Amino acid sequence: MNDTHPNQDSGQPAPPFDPGRAAQLRAQAIATCKKNMKTTERALYVQLVVFMGCAIWMLHNFWSSTGVQSMILNAVLFLLFLEGAVLMKLWYWIVTNRLSVLREIKLLRLDLAIQRGTEQTIEEIAAIESPMRPEGLSKVERWAWKLAILAVAAASVVAFGWWRSGQPSIAVSSKSPDGRYIALVRNHPSFDPPNQSLWVGRADGDPQKVRHLDEDIDWCNQIVWSADSSAVAFLVQDARLMVVDAATGEIRFDRWLVKHADYPTRDMVKDLSLSADGSEARFRTCLRKGGTSSDWQTVKLR
Repeated sequence: MNDTHPNQDSGQPAPPFDPGRAAQLRAQAIATCKKNMKTTERALYVQLVVFMGCAIWMLHNFWSSTGVQSMILNAVLFLLFLEGAVLMKLWYWIVTNRLSVLREIKLLRLDLAIQRGTEQTIEEIAAIESPMRPEGLSKVERWAWKLAILAVAAASVVAFGWWRSGQPSIAVSSKSPDGRYIALVRNHPSFDPPNQSLWVGRADGDPQKVRHLDEDIDWCNQIVWSADSSAVAFLVQDARLMVVDAATGEIRFDRWLVKHADYPTRDMVKDLSLSADGSEARFRTCLRKGGTSSDWQTVKLR
């Protein structure tokens, strides 16, 4: 078949079709598509890393939250980052970009075929350069990004696990009068706080856990020492007295000081103190809503 055809407007023969030039234009279009795909895919991986980090941080904040509103807020933010609409838009951008470039390549081939006046043009272009699928990033770079995401995820899981297994935050602490011992109340991550534990030990060593309080029920915000540093008292729910031997960590006394039919108790303990040798506890009671305090009361601890 001839390489020139009459021009329908002027009657002059059309310039010969150059399949090499057509293949060059097509290669340029594909190269532009590859460049755009690489930029888009890099942006995708960057967004994945950022969103994964933010989601894990929100999960950390969720576990460490002590208020219901804060927990709900962090849970919502976690879900937003995890299922973010931004990633959906980015994915849509990748797909539409790829389809639009492929469409332009097809239109270019059809346009060249029309100029040539024969469908053989398509076959000639295909003979010089076979059709290509835009690949975006190279396999090496793509795997590098995937490994980076996995590394971030693994590091976050390890860090989160270390945080969960590490020492919880301290709610209340108190050193003994002689400075040898320390008593602590620690907060633990929880879906339904409070979640606390009681600790006693030497101030220059590692305190030992004495009791893990019932989650969502018990709390402790007061610690009282005896003058000789032999005993320490924890006031749970402002109504229940737990006395621990400082040297051994054994609980020597655990009793409610007010009626506990209600939750929280209607009455609460105030002005708690221990005798010098830790054998007695002295306190008064009053209504939680306020009011006149009772007379002083004493309870034997051993």
